[in-house]
Amino acid sequence: MRRSTTRALVAIAEAVFSRDGRAPAAERMSWVEQEMEDFLARAGRRSRTLFVAMVWVTSVLAPLFVGRFTLLHRLPLSERIGALRALEARFGEPLLAVKALLCLVYYEHPDAAHDVGFDGACLLPRSGARGTS
Repeated sequence: MRRSTTRALVAIAEAVFSRDGRAPAAERMSWVEQEMEDFLARAGRRSRTLFVAMVWVTSVLAPLFVGRFTLLHRLPLSERIGALRALEARFGEPLLAVKALLCLVYYEHPDAAHDVGFDGACLLPRSGARGTS
């Protein structure tokens, strides 16, 4: 991936996966960046081109939806979050494609289950389940 695409993708990921206005750890974003580069290197040229186009469209359009004439990665995190929300509310298709792939990669990280509070146990009790005594 080109450096500009990587920068835009990380800016989107930081905003999408932020919590309480804070971006995920830099190490996690570095891991996402490496995994996305690997994933896209293995994707077909058409898929890669389409994905990069959606990252670019998101990076250019989102700031416009909050009245800023700049690229997304140049905005502070709080403004990036607002810009992506505004884009998604009015014209979410480019962001949907980017978020879908980012989520697949982000939640593959070994710490992902911990981050979302998943302990590996089923949420519902097994008593009364079909086939149990």
